Amino acid sequence: TALAGVPGIGGAARVELAAAHLRVTLPMGTRPSGELGDALLDAVAREAVRANLILMGDRAGQTVVFNKALRAELTYSRLLASLPEDAGASLTRKEESYSPAGYRRVAVIFAFVSFVMFLLPIIFIRERYDSEAVQSEPIPYGRALLDALRNKPFVIYALSFFFFTIGFLAVQRVLPYWAELGLDGDESTITKLLVPFILVAVVSYGIIPIVARRVHMKWMIFAALAIIATGMPCMWFVGRSGADFATRQLFGMLLFGYCGIGQAIIYVMMVPMMGDIIDHDERLSGERREALYNGLSAFIWKASMAGSILLASQSMNLWGNRIEEYTGVLLVGPFAGLFGLIGMGIIAMYPVMKNTAGGEGKRNE
Repeated sequence: TALAGVPGIGGAARVELAAAHLRVTLPMGTRPSGELGDALLDAVAREAVRANLILMGDRAGQTVVFNKALRAELTYSRLLASLPEDAGASLTRKEESYSPAGYRRVAVIFAFVSFVMFLLPIIFIRERYDSEAVQSEPIPYGRALLDALRNKPFVIYALSFFFFTIGFLAVQRVLPYWAELGLDGDESTITKLLVPFILVAVVSYGIIPIVARRVHMKWMIFAALAIIATGMPCMWFVGRSGADFATRQLFGMLLFGYCGIGQAIIYVMMVPMMGDIIDHDERLSGERREALYNGLSAFIWKASMAGSILLASQSMNLWGNRIEEYTGVLLVGPFAGLFGLIGMGIIAMYPVMKNTAGGEGKRNE
């Protein structure tokens, strides 16, 4: 019914409606023309509205927004109609690279690689057995958790990274939306953003240990959170800038390269900080409980992942992630900066712990 009365169609036309596209197949022998192209555009627009492929309505009237696949169909028909009949020119269509199958294949590849990476330590690393180790008395249920909660350095570490990670992972979750809506890019734009992020992080690995010899890990982590907390809000300004496509992509690459410095510091200093926390607990309890603190750290990481999903989804739900209104996508950057500032304030309270000659811990607040 959408194509009823369209001029130039002498037979039955087929309309295929899927969740992500609407495709019109014309009868054999149909001659493309400008009038036919305009009529098809109107007919497809009516069908898109009827099929609820409308993303937003403004006050002046309904605004129909087509996805890339549908726009490609209309553009191809219009270009084909504009070609002179006797010019000998031809129009070859090349399908765009997007495919939902790619996401499924990437998920399978990631699952396989993760499985293999987990197997490698199990197969090739022999567990150390200490025959002289003294079996410790079993700890009452919940006692270890209470001991961890009384460990001030661990509580500061946990709260700081809990808040920071919520914002940082929320940015990662909206990155595809930001690349497409804020930078007018596509899926490949994300690769362009992450390349400087990774390269700067790798280069920073050679410098960070040198700096860490003079600066305590507390202030190294503080600086890392400060770098990322000041960088993430710039996603708003880059997305709202009136610069052209290439300039905005350049700004985005510079932004993520800057944040790569902070991420490199975190990667290098998190393990020494966790070791510092475990050493402090050993001085207090007389036991070395790596499993306890590593397990609690992983739990906090998972909890912050849930918080990042809530932050990103609610921001886009309340303020939009559509072409007409994508403020919700851009706001995730400032929100991430706010959570990063909270993490900075908490990590600033981390005590500077030193060992005396006798091995006992002394804490300088």
